[in-house]
Amino acid sequence: MSRPHDAALSAAYLATEVLAPEGADPSPRAVLDRLLDWWTRVLRRTDFGRGCPIAAAASAGPDEEVCVAAAAAAFTDWRATLGAHLADPSLAGLVVSAVEGALLQARALRSTEPLEEVRRHLGPLVASATVA
Repeated sequence: MSRPHDAALSAAYLATEVLAPEGADPSPRAVLDRLLDWWTRVLRRTDFGRGCPIAAAASAGPDEEVCVAAAAAAFTDWRATLGAHLADPSLAGLVVSAVEGALLQARALRSTEPLEEVRRHLGPLVASATVA
């Protein structure tokens, strides 16, 4: 399977099964909690061996334009899902960046604490910025 295909499948799975599964609470805080819970389970299950395939695709470099484009589309979708109910949709970009950075740290440190820090610090901010 090609990297763009991997990135597209991963993005589709996260979008439909983690970020916005049918019938789930669409509030940004609930979306953030689902994402952090899912990554915590994945990291523990894989002994911190699995990282974000979307981040990997984004890092593919200039010779892999299709990979980078697939990653850009995924990040855009995630930002839109989170930003749809935020007073300032740009906050969604901060959340995505924080989660991706926390994933890198979690793998290196072999600890889910960076993900919990995102939850602890950004969770209340996201909740307070949510609009109906």
